[in-house]
Formats: sequence, C-alpha cells, structure tokens
Amino acid sequence: MEKYILGKKSVIEAFKSNRLKALYTKVVFPEVSDIKKKNIPVYFGNNKIFGTFNNVNHQNVIGVVDSKEKLFIEDIQEFLEIANNVSSKLTNKKIVLVLDEIQDAGNFGSIMRTSFGLGVKNLIFKKDNQVQINETVMKTSMGSYEQLNLLRVTNLSNTIEKLKDNGYWIVSSALNDDSIDISKQKLNFDKVAIIFGNENNGVSPNLLKKSDAIIKIPMEDNSVQSFNVSVSVGIILFYLLF
Repeated sequence: MEKYILGKKSVIEAFKSNRLKALYTKVVFPEVSDIKKKNIPVYFGNNKIFGTFNNVNHQNVIGVVDSKEKLFIEDIQEFLEIANNVSSKLTNKKIVLVLDEIQDAGNFGSIMRTSFGLGVKNLIFKKDNQVQINETVMKTSMGSYEQLNLLRVTNLSNTIEKLKDNGYWIVSSALNDDSIDISKQKLNFDKVAIIFGNENNGVSPNLLKKSDAIIKIPMEDNSVQSFNVSVSVGIILFYLLF
C-alpha cells in the first residue's frame, strides 16, 4: 500500500533514505535529476493527486512511499539500543524527548524539526490520545521524521519506568509551584528523558509523580501562562545543550 508525503524537504529526505517510489511535482528543483537517474518515476505538471491535498501546503511537490516502511518502532529495547548509542554533536548527553498526548499535528511536526535540528534524535509518543504521523506532521517536520529514532507506546507510565531502569533521569516541563527555573539550575545528567505535556492539560499527574525534577521556563509576563509546546521544546533543549 502506498502513502503520500508532502513538500520538497520531505521528498528529498525520503529519496536519501531510499524510500521514495514516485514523485509528482509542478516545480523543478536540483534533486529531480538525481531522482530520475535512479529510475524513480517523476510526473511533471498538473495531476489529480494535487487536488487530494487542496487544503494543505504541499509546495507543489508530492512523493509516494511504501506505507509498509517503518516510520517508528514499538519495542522499547530496540529503541534503547539505538538511543544509548546516539549522542548530539553538541553534547555527550543521551537525550530522549517524551510527548504526553500532543494533539496538534503542527506542534508534533515542529517538535520533530526542532529536536532534530539540535541533534536530539530520540522521541517517544503515544499510540492513543495523541496525533499520529500524518501528512501535516511530515510536512511541518520538514522531513526530519525520516531521521529520528521514534518509539510509539501504549503506556507512557510503564515506558518511563523502563527508562529509569536504563539509567535515565526523568524531567518534566510544567508550571508547578515547586518547578525549578531552568535558567538557574543546570541539569547535569548524562542520560535524561524530558516529558512535554498536552497543549491544554500539560504533563499527566502520574508522570509528574515519576519525575526526578520538574522544570519551567522563566517568563517576563506570567499573564501568558505558558509557551507553545513546540517553542518550549526549543528553549529547554537549548538550555540543556548549552
């Protein structure tokens, strides 16, 4: 069964990872010639496939990949084997992002793009009550989802326990009374998993209880209450890495 990916960057990443099966495009870009050299079908100009995605900004570039290709794994041990051998070029720390019921596809894709850009390539998300990897996520991530070590789980609580068993410190981002101002407290953990919560409800109470530390971002004007979750990921990773 085939699946569509949207946008030039997503198509290029799929091509680099040998997952691209066909390309529909209304524009010419440098990689098109490389794609044709690999005997991958390239269809130029208007095609009915573009009408399927009228409400999405596809940049006039749509790729076809095999949906059987694995975008994520569902085995914690397989995930950890990869995570324990992947470090950011900016730090020797092993960092895992944990997403607790993110609902907005744009946020999910932006988180992927931000974490990948900072060299944090390990990400855990839920199977239920969580937006899944769809066309909008792929497009917003600018193809970075292709390069991430992604784990999808049914139970985050159990997953957190397994991370702890493997030496990870658990840190949650939340605006609690006892939250630590991240600008005043350096997190000197070699292995750390950072939990970011739902856009409306934040991190689940049971996950907060399992956390070794709860951190917050300092704000000049608290009337805003909080940052967008994808913005929070960028700020906290910056503090953690630098």
